[in-house]
Amino acid sequence: MRTKIGTKVYDTEKSQLIGEQVVGQYCSADGFEERLYRKAAHDYFIYGLGGSLSPYPQETLLSLSLADATEWMQRILGAERATEILQADEAELAKKAEVKAAKAAKTSKTVKETTEKSTKSCCKTGRSKCKK
Repeated sequence: MRTKIGTKVYDTEKSQLIGEQVVGQYCSADGFEERLYRKAAHDYFIYGLGGSLSPYPQETLLSLSLADATEWMQRILGAERATEILQADEAELAKKAEVKAAKAAKTSKTVKETTEKSTKSCCKTGRSKCKK
């Protein structure tokens, strides 16, 4: 299932299934199933489907706050598994931050080198408006 919530697109086929629970009997009015998916680090959503008296009387995708996703994981998967998943998220976010910082440093260095070369070539040509 795929749906847009706000500016984000949530897709069960392109996201990682974290866990699921089934409550009640198949085809019972109050029974339902819900699955927790991970779209990206700290970006979770629930897919739910159930009977007419359940929390999910029709196919539903709900985005979750990190706190709600954490509570769901602890309740359904257990505290140890929830901690493992969240630690993997933190490691992924730290790695992305390192890559972003390295790219920013490289861009800054390139801009500085380009500016220095431009200033040197301007001064060699004898232009009166050289930056020094």
